[in-house]
Amino acid sequence: MMNLLKSALLVAALSAAMLGHAAAQEQWKLGTVGAPGSGLLRMGEMVAAGMTQAGGDGFSVHVQSIANEQEMVQQVVRGRVEVGVTSGQGLGATAPDASVLAFPFLWDNDKQRDYVMEKHVKPVLTEILAEKGLQLLVIGDAGYYGVFCQFDCQEPASLKDVKVRVSPTPAARLFWSETGANPVQLPLSELWPGLEQNLVRAADIPLPFYVTTPAQKSAPHFINTNHFHAAWVYFMNKRLYDGLTNDQRKAIADSLPTSEELVTLYAADIAAARAKHEELGGTFHELTDEQEVAWRGDIEQKVPELLSQMGPGAQRLYDAITAGKEEFAKTGG
Repeated sequence: MMNLLKSALLVAALSAAMLGHAAAQEQWKLGTVGAPGSGLLRMGEMVAAGMTQAGGDGFSVHVQSIANEQEMVQQVVRGRVEVGVTSGQGLGATAPDASVLAFPFLWDNDKQRDYVMEKHVKPVLTEILAEKGLQLLVIGDAGYYGVFCQFDCQEPASLKDVKVRVSPTPAARLFWSETGANPVQLPLSELWPGLEQNLVRAADIPLPFYVTTPAQKSAPHFINTNHFHAAWVYFMNKRLYDGLTNDQRKAIADSLPTSEELVTLYAADIAAARAKHEELGGTFHELTDEQEVAWRGDIEQKVPELLSQMGPGAQRLYDAITAGKEEFAKTGG
């Protein structure tokens, strides 16, 4: 009888200890638009796993799907969601200067982009996000944007006066103005029914994300314009970050996947996405040299005007990119 009593007391003590541990560990959320099975979601899971490892008994991080990027960023700023990830365009509503990363036709090639992002963009972007209450963690890659339409729209002139979904950033407005399209601002969550109901007839997102959405069926023509690069930026609430110990912050930095690891993961998704799109009956259009020139239009000449309408951080970020490109060229890259 005494042994049974001792065993019961031991089990109760262990259970209480386990409950105490669970109560002490904070449960953080990482907000992402990544769909199940997508590279975006897998990257989010990698970051969440790294941060959970860094958190030890203090905190763990779990991925949570949030369809509206702009709203998710605001939730991180307010501390309702602890960690988030979005593109340069997604950051634009909260940190407009950061949308320089989504300027049309910004990069000459991937090697140049990766070099400049890691060595020149990160320090300036860290400052820009800090001013908005966000702490930059790591930059991944969500590929390049392509245009997708309900009809064959390889020629930009085919979109004149057509209603298209446009992100609420100056860069997006600049790109679409060259086509003469009729811009409509919609959150991503409303884009899919908007296409099905013909409220809009075209939009643009990266191919791997596109094939996971209803747009692949309702707008099956994907044009490989590669006009915006989607830097996939991970960040967290800065007030929360600043409240961590130095050891915790170092543990997070050491446990996060590197930018190179995230970029490599997503590269495999791009090839798989094209095959899946065609397998599902969609059409993938590569541009001719003449068509690419038509899509570029006068965009490059209009960038200085665009920068003049933005904050000083935008010019600082663009200057860092320009300096990084020049440095990269000197390496023979």
